Amino acid sequence: MIKVMITDDHLLVTDSLSKALAAYDHIDISGIYNTGEALLQALRKQLPDVLLLDVHLADAKDASLAKRILQNYPGIKILIMTADESIVLVRELMEAGCYGYLSKSRATGAILAEALRKVADGELYVDEPLKEKLLKDLLQPGAKRLGEKNKLTMREKEVLQLIAAGLSNRQIADKLCVSLRTIENHRYNLLQKLDEKNAVGLVKAAIRLGLFPEDRAGKE
Repeated sequence: MIKVMITDDHLLVTDSLSKALAAYDHIDISGIYNTGEALLQALRKQLPDVLLLDVHLADAKDASLAKRILQNYPGIKILIMTADESIVLVRELMEAGCYGYLSKSRATGAILAEALRKVADGELYVDEPLKEKLLKDLLQPGAKRLGEKNKLTMREKEVLQLIAAGLSNRQIADKLCVSLRTIENHRYNLLQKLDEKNAVGLVKAAIRLGLFPEDRAGKE
């Protein structure tokens, strides 16, 4: 069961989300809030598996609320759902530690349920039409990318690409015909070599290094 908190200042939106997600037995809406302050008070009492958050509230604009929450609760998984498709905002929020970004205009019940599942599992989720822009925006100068890339072994590059493809440690181990412990060690080494803290950071590193899976990039 995925416990989800929803925060949006439009009652019509929260009502529609509640009805859409009610069709999924594995999703439990543990709270609905219309202001940033109400959400912050609720988080002091309990944390959800995933926080579904609009970034434009009457009392909190842009990335400010998400950053404040991540500072106070660094382990929380935030899925942004908003009408704002600014790539600058997308990048700011993802770099701040949010796990996903979804446009309201494309958030059907099925897409939202899938996004919540992936984020709850620790995977990165970005709305498909935004991915290509984000990939290009996150690319860093070639010299730095090459320096980071040269730190990695061929196997580490392969594991990093599979992490970016959204595979779990177990799935990667099965695909490469190695033990789960081996993949866990590779993941730890990747975090150390690339100076990243979590799976989101590893996906961003894969994008930087041009290791984002071609089959996924081709779907943008």
